[in-house]
Amino acid sequence: MGHGTGAASASLLALSPRAEGLFQKVLLMSGSALQPGVVRNTQVNATWNMNDRFGCRAFNSSELLDCARKRSKEEIFQYKRLHYDDYEEFVPIIDGVGGVLPEPPEQLTLHRRKTPIVIGTTKDESSLRILLLNEKELNFSSITWEHGEKLAENLTMSYKQFQNHRLISQGCKSEYVWTQVDPSFPESVLFNSLLKMYSHFWYDAPASQLATYYLKHDLPVYLYSFDHISENFYDIDRAFHGVDKLHIFNVTPRFLNKRKDMNWQLDQRVVEIFSELVANFALYGTPTHENDGFSFNWTTTTAKELSYLSITDSPSMQVGYRWQGHVFWNWYARSLDAVDVGNIQRIAQLDRDVGNWQFATAMLSFCSLFFFAILVGLACYCTRKESDEDEL
Repeated sequence: MGHGTGAASASLLALSPRAEGLFQKVLLMSGSALQPGVVRNTQVNATWNMNDRFGCRAFNSSELLDCARKRSKEEIFQYKRLHYDDYEEFVPIIDGVGGVLPEPPEQLTLHRRKTPIVIGTTKDESSLRILLLNEKELNFSSITWEHGEKLAENLTMSYKQFQNHRLISQGCKSEYVWTQVDPSFPESVLFNSLLKMYSHFWYDAPASQLATYYLKHDLPVYLYSFDHISENFYDIDRAFHGVDKLHIFNVTPRFLNKRKDMNWQLDQRVVEIFSELVANFALYGTPTHENDGFSFNWTTTTAKELSYLSITDSPSMQVGYRWQGHVFWNWYARSLDAVDVGNIQRIAQLDRDVGNWQFATAMLSFCSLFFFAILVGLACYCTRKESDEDEL
C-alpha cells in the first residue's frame, strides 16, 4: 500500500522480478508505476548537474561522492536545479538484467506476474498546488491563452518518453487550451481545464492505463475516485491530492486549516467507510462482501467501461473513470507518438519534388511547342519566299 510517490514505489516493486512472491495484494492511492517521470533510463545528467551546482569539479562518481560527503545537510537540501521542468531528477533508474527494474515499467506490466489491485485518485489531484498558493487570491483572468500554451508545452516537450513532442504538444493545446478560450465562457473555464490537464497527465491516465494492463491478466481490479469534499476545510471546494490519505488516517497537514463544527459526522462517515473498504480488501481480497452492511457493491472494473466507486459519505458505482484523460493520453497521444514523422516529411518532400518535376515537364513541353511553332513559321516563310522568286 502506498500514496503518491509511495504508491509509485509500491507499484514498481510489485512488478519487479526481485520481489517475486512478496506481494499478495496491492493498494495504490494517487500514484502508479506508469506515472510520467517515475523512472529514468540514466541519472548521468542529474549527477553532473549536481556536480556543477556544488562546484565539486569531480571527474567520476567516486570523486563526486567524496565531494558530496563534505557538504552539510543544509547545502544538500537547498540544492536547486539549474534548468527546471515538470519532472524530478533523482528517481529510480532502469538497471538492466538482474536489477530491481530490468525493463521499463510498461514492459514489465505486459509479462510480469500480477496480483489483485485497488487503484484510484482524487477528483482534483492537481489542485493541491493552487491550495498551497492560496487559490482564493489567484486571479483567474490573469491566465491567458498564451500562458496555457506555455504550460502545455512545458508539460509535453520535456517528457523524454515521447518521440513526436511537437505533435503531442499541439494535440494537448487543442484539448485543454484552444477549446476552452471561447469568449462566451467564464474566466475560470481555462483555469479548470489546465488543472484537469495536469491531473489527467500525472495521475488519472496512468491509473486507468495500469488498470487496463492488469485486466488483461484476468485479475480483479478495483478503481475508485475520492470525491468527498469536506465542509470543514473552510473555503476549499476541491478534492485535492492527498485528501484521501487525510481521511483514511484521520490526520491534518500543516498547510491546511481544519475546523470540526461543520457536518463533521459526514467526514467521520467517510473515514469509517474508506477504512473498512481497505481492511476488507486486505483480509478478503474484495472491498465489499455480504456481511459488511454496505448499501453498495464495489465491483471490479472493465476495460470498456472503466467502472469505479465514487467515494463520498454515500458511495456509488459510476462508469467512465476520467474518460477525457484516459482517451486523450492513453489513446490519442499514443497514436500521435506512433506517427512516423520522418516518413511524412519524406513524402512531403517527394510531393514537392513531383510538383517541381511536373512544372519542369510543363515548361519543357511549352518550350518545345514554342520552338516547333517558330520552325513551322520559318518553313512557311521560306516556302513563300521561294514562290515569290519563281513568279519574278
